[in-house]
Amino acid sequence: MEKMRVLIISMNGFGHISVGLGIADLLARHGHQSCFMLKKCFEDKITSKGHQFRSLESIHDEEPIDQSVNQMKFLESMLPKLKKPTIEQIESITEIGHLAEEHAKMNEAFENIIKSESFDLIITPTLLHLPAVEKSGIPWIYFHTLSPHLIYKDYIPPPFSGYSKDTDPETCQKFREVWDSLHRKAAQHWIEYMARYGVGPTNAGLFSRESPYLNVYAYPRALDFHDVAPLPKNWFRMDNVVRQDDGSDLNVPEEFLKREGKLIYLSLGSWFSGLVEVMKNLVNILRHSPHKFIVSRGPNYQKYELADNMWGERFLNQLKVLPIVDMVITHGGNNSTVECMYFGKPMIVLPCFVDQHDNAQRIDEKGFGVKLNPFKLDETQLLGAIEKILADTEMHERCRAASNELKTSETGDCVVKLFEGIVADHKKEKDKKKEQDDIQMVQNKVSNVNLNGISNANLLPTKSAA
Repeated sequence: MEKMRVLIISMNGFGHISVGLGIADLLARHGHQSCFMLKKCFEDKITSKGHQFRSLESIHDEEPIDQSVNQMKFLESMLPKLKKPTIEQIESITEIGHLAEEHAKMNEAFENIIKSESFDLIITPTLLHLPAVEKSGIPWIYFHTLSPHLIYKDYIPPPFSGYSKDTDPETCQKFREVWDSLHRKAAQHWIEYMARYGVGPTNAGLFSRESPYLNVYAYPRALDFHDVAPLPKNWFRMDNVVRQDDGSDLNVPEEFLKREGKLIYLSLGSWFSGLVEVMKNLVNILRHSPHKFIVSRGPNYQKYELADNMWGERFLNQLKVLPIVDMVITHGGNNSTVECMYFGKPMIVLPCFVDQHDNAQRIDEKGFGVKLNPFKLDETQLLGAIEKILADTEMHERCRAASNELKTSETGDCVVKLFEGIVADHKKEKDKKKEQDDIQMVQNKVSNVNLNGISNANLLPTKSAA
C-alpha cells in the first residue's frame, strides 16, 4: 500500500486530541502520515510526536492555561446541574451554541486548507459534523469518541442516563422522550447550517453524520454491548486507541513510594479535576486511608492542599502512572476508562456528566469496579469500596484478562487495513473516471472533426454549379 496522507480534524480538547493521537500513532506504525488541524496552542503536542500540523487560524487561539481558566468558569456555572439526576442534565448536554460557532470556523478553515493541500483520507473525531468534509470528494471516516450508547440506541439503556440494564422500560422511555425532544430542538440550527452545503441532517453521535465509507469507535470488548445488541451496518469497533506515551517524566518521590499501603491513582480528568468542592472532599476522606495516593490535581490545584498520604501535580502523564498503581479512582471519561482497562486496573468511578454515567454503570455491572456519586461521598462508603476492590481477587483477575486482550488485540491493524482499502478503492474509481473522461474527450474531438469536415464539404461548390 502506498503511503497515505491522512487529515485528522479533532475537537480542540485534550480528550479528543488524545483519541486523534492514538489514531495517528497507529497509522504511523503502518507507514502513513497524519496531519492535524487544531488551534496553534496544540502544535508542540502534535509535532513532538512526528505528526504534521495545520493551524486553525480562523479560531481565536488561547494558551492552554487560558483555556483552562475559561473551562473552569464554565464548569463552575455547570456545578448545580451536575448534582441533578441525569434526566435533568439533558438540556445542558444539548446546549451547543459555543460548539456550533467553533465547528463552523473549523469547517471554513478546512475549506481553505484543501485549496492548497491534498489528502487521501479524512478522520473526524468531532461532536458536530463538518459539511465541507462530506462535500470535499475525499473519503472520510466518522470516529465516535463517546461511549457506544448512541450507536446501539434502543437495544440498551438510553445514552447519558447511567441507567442499568435492568431499568424498567417506562423509565427508559421517559428519558428517551426528553432526550429526543431537546436534542431535536438543539440540532435544528446545525441541520440548517449543513443544509446550506447540501448535506442531510445529523444521524450519528451527538450532532454528527454517519460516513458512507466507515464509522469507527474504540471500546473494550469486555465492556461493549455485543452480548445484547448487533453492531449497526458500516460500523467497526476497535478494542482501544491508546496513544503512545508522550515521554514526559513522572517524578514521584522515592520516600513517598516506600510508604506502607497500596498505591492508588486519583484523577477526575482535565476538566472535572477542577471541581474544588469534590476534590477537597476526596482529600478529606482519603487522608484517613492506610494507602497512598498519586493525585492529578487539575487546573484549580492552588485552591486545596493534599494530605500527607498523597503526592500529586497539576497534570500528570497518566500513561506512566497507570502501570505502577494498584487501582484507580476516576471520573469515567471514555479515554480514561479505556486506558484503565488497557493496564488492567480496577476502578472506582465517580461520574459527573455525559457518557461518564454510562461508562460508570457498565464498569460496575461488568465487574471491573464500582460506581459512586461524586457529590454524595462519605468516608465509610468510599474507604469501604477501596478495601473491597483491593481484596477482590476475581475482579483483579478479570481486569488482567481484559488487559491482555487489549494489549494483544489486532483490531487496530484491521481498521488500518479498512482505511487502506477505502483509499485504494477511491483511487481506482478516480482513475476509472479519469479514463472514461479522457475517452469521452477524444470521442468529442473526433466528432467535432467529422462534423466540421461534413460542414466544410457542404460548402464546397459542386461540378454542375461550376
